[in-house]
Amino acid sequence: SVSLPPGRTIRLSLREVKELCVDRFPDDEKEDFKEFIQLLERVIRHEVGDLVRDVESSYAMLSPAEHGVRLRKELLQAGKEASIRKYEMRFVRQFCQIMSLSDFSAVSAGEWDMATEDAFVFTLPVDIEWDCYDPDFLSPFLAAYPQFKEHVPSFSNRIMVFRQGSSVVTMKQWMFAQKVEHLVYLIFFSPILSLLTWFARLFIPKRKPQHTPRAPPVQKDAATADKDTQDPLLKVPQPDPNTDHPLTSSSAKQDSQKSLKAEPTPAKKRGFMSGLRGMAKSVGRLPGRGSAKSQATAHVAHHCALMDRQNFRKALPTVWATLTNLHKKVELREPAFKNVAILYRNSLKGEQEAERDPEIKAKPQAVHIKIFHNIPLADLEVVFPFKRVRFKYLDQLICIVSIIGAVYLVVTQLQSGNAPSQMLQGIVGVVVAKAVQTFNTMKTAKFEMEKDMQRTFVHKSKDSDEGALYYLLQSSESQEVKEVLLAYTFCLVYNERNVILRDSGVDIQNLTKAVDAALQERSHEMMNFDVNVAVKKLQHHHLLAETDGNLLFPVPLSEGLSIMRSKLNATLPA
Repeated sequence: SVSLPPGRTIRLSLREVKELCVDRFPDDEKEDFKEFIQLLERVIRHEVGDLVRDVESSYAMLSPAEHGVRLRKELLQAGKEASIRKYEMRFVRQFCQIMSLSDFSAVSAGEWDMATEDAFVFTLPVDIEWDCYDPDFLSPFLAAYPQFKEHVPSFSNRIMVFRQGSSVVTMKQWMFAQKVEHLVYLIFFSPILSLLTWFARLFIPKRKPQHTPRAPPVQKDAATADKDTQDPLLKVPQPDPNTDHPLTSSSAKQDSQKSLKAEPTPAKKRGFMSGLRGMAKSVGRLPGRGSAKSQATAHVAHHCALMDRQNFRKALPTVWATLTNLHKKVELREPAFKNVAILYRNSLKGEQEAERDPEIKAKPQAVHIKIFHNIPLADLEVVFPFKRVRFKYLDQLICIVSIIGAVYLVVTQLQSGNAPSQMLQGIVGVVVAKAVQTFNTMKTAKFEMEKDMQRTFVHKSKDSDEGALYYLLQSSESQEVKEVLLAYTFCLVYNERNVILRDSGVDIQNLTKAVDAALQERSHEMMNFDVNVAVKKLQHHHLLAETDGNLLFPVPLSEGLSIMRSKLNATLPA
């Protein structure tokens, strides 16, 4: 099923959140709350400062910029290549922490399977050139954290893919050529595959479902072992206290316990039935012809938790529906990721292709980060820098059959001892011309798709390398400020005094509904405010006087100001 939760990212800017919160207070309290916001921003900036400085320091050694090249060259000349490997391991661990703070999740193996079994905009098969990515960069990290390795795709030792938020993208076009291909599939290939499937179910016994065995837990120190055993889900890798760059920020240590949310998936079935599905897929890659079944859900205009994948198979399920809609536009819908981030390092072959210089002999050491926005799930391959577009098997089959048919007609005529007649010559000429025309059409379609993928790769790119890292650091900091502001604001607004002048408290569910409604009213999009994370942050900043079950009792605004002033004064040098 296509189930992509929208995540807890607050997609309003920090300025919009500030205005939303300030408007909730009466005029005589607005100035005090504005001062509270300034103090809170400075406190959070100081708390995450250690993590930010550590990440920037680690990436300075691995950056493709000139200073990174210079620093790595100095270490290599001094014979300290092991130090570079140490920086790589530490940076990947810290990068995962930053991704968790920014509400990025690792793309799971199940999500990758759903992405590769359908097509949306790009309908030709795409092969990722895996040998252009260096496996020596991420393999040590995956070996150190087998629980993380268990939930991500098998290619994660070469490139890591993270996603943030989800939405639905639509495409409404004529797509006449795709309709014809879909019609050919329904008339000729679908009955054959259905018959083979029926025979398979009749004669092949049903296999018992197999589940992926869980990897042994990561060995950790006693301080973190107890925390990890409470939650069976994957944890963000913990900082090593023995490294020379410890993460001393209290908020970073607290947030590093959160999950990367790479959801576990059962082992992929391998057998006759999956082979039939692969055969059907290899015939021709149409938009939305996959074997994954989407759960029919209430579709929200711009955002939904469970997204309905409207593909060709659902829009035109029968031959009659396809014929009656040949002259009409077809609307397709596809789940999409709001933001996608990738982390990788080029192999020697990848560096040669990137620099267009086959004479490069030195192994690349630079680490690359790229961020993209609004990427459809079925077109996820577009974010990979090294990829190759192939011809459709159906088009290749048409060309091969045409040539073989033409050669067969000529050979049989010559073997009979008769010279080819003018009619036969005309037929052979038409067949060969059709084969040449099909081949030229294939080349044109391949060229156009390569150009479109390159254009999409550029236009959908937000930033790369140091700019991308700066974006992620700023996103993690602003996300925490927005969560604390919203939770504290609505706790104060909805906390009322009873008849004996005692706070009645705020119910957690009512708080969630109120914040979600305010965010949706401002942005006109559905958002998922994670109240549990926000409550932990309120407790961390001592902005909750007490909690009683599902009731929250916030401290008054005047006391909150005093707390923020005290925290800020404690950060200043004596």
